[in-house]
Amino acid sequence: FGYKSNKTGVKLGTNFEYLKNLYLGVGNSNFYEKIETNNTASQRQQDQEGNYWDSFVNLDFNYDKRNQKFQTSSGFRSYYSVDVPIISDTATLKNYYNHTYYFNMYEKNISTIGLYLQSANSINNKDIKLSERVTIPSRRLRGFESGRVGPKDGDDFIGGNYAYSLNFSSTIPQFFEESQNTDFLFFTDVADIWGVDYDSSLDSNKIRSSIGLALDWYSPIGPMNFSLAHPITKAKGDKT
Repeated sequence: FGYKSNKTGVKLGTNFEYLKNLYLGVGNSNFYEKIETNNTASQRQQDQEGNYWDSFVNLDFNYDKRNQKFQTSSGFRSYYSVDVPIISDTATLKNYYNHTYYFNMYEKNISTIGLYLQSANSINNKDIKLSERVTIPSRRLRGFESGRVGPKDGDDFIGGNYAYSLNFSSTIPQFFEESQNTDFLFFTDVADIWGVDYDSSLDSNKIRSSIGLALDWYSPIGPMNFSLAHPITKAKGDKT
């Protein structure tokens, strides 16, 4: 990616049930970070090379109405977190939101709809660090290489200031009908990533999407997922 980051620190926090099914979390994270760039990085990236000390207050809100946490079949979970800068050269405010709803379209079916939102912006109108920029998790945009989607600076994918995804999946119970540990499902992912605070000309605001089939296996060593995805729409430069 044209740079590497070495971050060392500590995070302390607690979380408790504030109301029925509503959990609150409060914490503090402190990190020392060293960013190094290579000769392929642009000048704007090289300008961010150096040492940083950051301290954040971490708050999260988790409203969990799922019928069960493992192999959920109905209900929803809504989770929001924010990192508020206390000591930070770039004063980056980070927001994260995820909502997942589980329902049955027909007998023995389990379907899910998920919404994911994330942002990172400086409250002092500065350029956020390279390591603080947002990427789309690979599990939320299948069919694309992890970290190889969105704005580019030269040959380097640099992430964005904003990202979202919409995800739908639905089990096909006719496959592995007698198995309680294996699900075969259809899915579709839609996502976008945009915003380059230090150079708006590098922005790449275009909807990415894919469809595919997946296999969820609750193995003896933990849940495993295998997917076969086909990209439908993408931006120039995205790696599928």
